[in-house]
Amino acid sequence: MARKNKIYFNTIFVVDDEEVFLAGVETHLQNKNKKANIHCYTSGEDCVANLKHKPELVVLDYHLAPEGESAMNGLQTLHKIKADNSNAYVVILTGDDSIQVANDTKKHGAFDYIVKGETAFAKLDINCTHILKQIGDAREIEDFKKFKIGFLVIVILFIVTLWYFTSGHLVISDALWGNN
Repeated sequence: MARKNKIYFNTIFVVDDEEVFLAGVETHLQNKNKKANIHCYTSGEDCVANLKHKPELVVLDYHLAPEGESAMNGLQTLHKIKADNSNAYVVILTGDDSIQVANDTKKHGAFDYIVKGETAFAKLDINCTHILKQIGDAREIEDFKKFKIGFLVIVILFIVTLWYFTSGHLVISDALWGNN
């Protein structure tokens, strides 16, 4: 069944400490998601501080601070995002091609793990398509649940009204009906 309305992201966060790459991801996502509000952050702490905006998608780098600094890394940021909004989709987009890091992030709720490179944006687009489909499916299920509840309320009201009229609770004057 085809969807009536096109599904799109409302809010996207991009988190990367490399500002040039951050701007590139932002531009790419903005071109593909014209209606989305895209917020960019250079640290996990800034991202977490702004979770009140309820991002549907977070594109998150794994290494967010130069060596030796005590900033949150991508896995710590992922934990905070998921604790605040378990429905947020997090795609790790990083230069680290470690299988262990990829497994750790996916085990902790990342939707996917993409290594930066020439195919990264194409893979990000594929992920966005899959995520939007899942969001659309979830919205359709929620809409159906609302419809089903509304329908049940109407049926119950009909049954109660029918019972009320047929059980003698409503006394209609015989004069109205012409019965004297």
